[in-house]
Amino acid sequence: MIKDKAREISRIVNELLDYSRKPAPKKEWVDSHALITKALHDAAMVQTDGDAASPIVRTIDVDADAEKLYVDPHQMRRVLRNLVNNACQAMPAGGELRVRCRRGHDEGVTIEIADTGTGMDSEQLRHLFDPFYTTKRFGAGTGLGLAISKEITERHGGTVRVESEPGRGTAVTLWLPEAPTTYEI
Repeated sequence: MIKDKAREISRIVNELLDYSRKPAPKKEWVDSHALITKALHDAAMVQTDGDAASPIVRTIDVDADAEKLYVDPHQMRRVLRNLVNNACQAMPAGGELRVRCRRGHDEGVTIEIADTGTGMDSEQLRHLFDPFYTTKRFGAGTGLGLAISKEITERHGGTVRVESEPGRGTAVTLWLPEAPTTYEI
């Protein structure tokens, strides 16, 4: 129990430090499918048995023309992991989680994380990115994950859009700007 609480304290302190430091992204070309897969794996590792009574079906759909992203892989994996964690926690009875990556007509890439969970009302949506705002039970979250995710996305020159309806799930769409036309992995 002491080890679990120490890890929780360490996680909270690291979130606070990351939120206050705002490090600049160190962008490089990364494989989008591998980045998303790693984020899903990371999120699954932190899920507890009580987070979902039924299994969550996870689907990754990456367009061929969106196979490479020009991002800071560590920062963007954190964004994706936060969004996937929230999606999984919004589906206590299980459900479907879909992550889609598309190259858009607007000279950018979109990554959509959609769930079939509990959804959010307009009041929750209004405060969604406020630091320390959380709808989770006491001790289950700090309310920094989405604020940090939005900050990281904006440091990449991108935007975050959220669509949600109570009882019908949530879709979070990240838009990231196009990168240089040459790449190496």
